[in-house]
Amino acid sequence: MGCSAYQFFFCIKRGHSNVVTGAIEICEENPGAKIIVLDSMNASMGEGLVIMKAVQLKEAGKGIDEIAEWIETHKLNFCIQFTVDDLFHLQRGGRVSKMTAIVGSMINVKPILVVNNDGALVPAGTVRGRKKSLATIVSNMEKQIGKYKDEDNTICVVHGDALEDAEYVADLIKEKLHTGNIIINTISPSIGAHSGPGAIGICYFGENR
Repeated sequence: MGCSAYQFFFCIKRGHSNVVTGAIEICEENPGAKIIVLDSMNASMGEGLVIMKAVQLKEAGKGIDEIAEWIETHKLNFCIQFTVDDLFHLQRGGRVSKMTAIVGSMINVKPILVVNNDGALVPAGTVRGRKKSLATIVSNMEKQIGKYKDEDNTICVVHGDALEDAEYVADLIKEKLHTGNIIINTISPSIGAHSGPGAIGICYFGENR
């Protein structure tokens, strides 16, 4: 039987079809339930920011259909800038070639990666040096935030066992945006396995990706 009443909302990362399967099974067992499953086109705390916004809308009195519509409309406003300290972790995951990892490491190249409109993590450039890479993702973030700069939305800094660098990035953000609304958190194990120690990401609400 299908669902006739709405009780649950799930926001997932692309490829998690098991969530859809679980939603169908719950609906069949509970005809009074309805579950909305949305593809967040995001990952890590980028996805977490989507959920946080959904909770804010619920607390503001919005119904589940209104929340789902808002998320669907604005999900591509949730952005991620990312950099890693060790190219060989990207090489093991198939994101760069072995030669690129070797040469890049020799000349201290650090990649800048973003989550694109298809929800995929893709390269967006390279810079020389660790500090430069951290400053670059903050600078890129400032540009993408655009008209939302004065709204004091939550910004998340995520790291792979690199708290000191995460705090450095948080300080850069405070200087650029004059906000204290920043959360520092560790990268999830699934993403950390690909990005490796030293990975740093910024998740935020911007004009576009």
